[in-house]
Amino acid sequence: MIIARRRPLVLIADDDADDRDMMREAFTDAFVPCALDFVEDGEVLMAYLDGCRRTERSPMPDLLVLDLNMPLLDGRAALQRIRTDLLLRNLPVVVCSTSSSEADRVGAYRDGANAFFTKPVTLLEFDRLVRHLAERWLGLYMPESSMP
Repeated sequence: MIIARRRPLVLIADDDADDRDMMREAFTDAFVPCALDFVEDGEVLMAYLDGCRRTERSPMPDLLVLDLNMPLLDGRAALQRIRTDLLLRNLPVVVCSTSSSEADRVGAYRDGANAFFTKPVTLLEFDRLVRHLAERWLGLYMPESSMP
């Protein structure tokens, strides 16, 4: 019997359109076999995750890449809500922020982030980050030949 397995789903919560585009392009360039979905603020993020809990048609993401500085509900507050929710608390959350502040890094880990990265600037840096995310958090083998 062959069991069909769905591709991993990565949810990216980021209000910056350029950063979303860079992340999308990096996942494409690295040939990461996953589905991507995007939200632009913390309120939409929480509604998205709530929808995943309520229906089997919307799979729970396998990884959440979370920006800290978003409108309506910032990433810090969203992370705190996720970690206090019994059905969401085990969702891997990687914070990817423009901040390189040690206070933000410490705060993210205190609030339950699984990892913290300062947002890359170049596409090559985004590609490297995406390859790391795919290998570490999605358990995918990324051969060197797919690296630019």
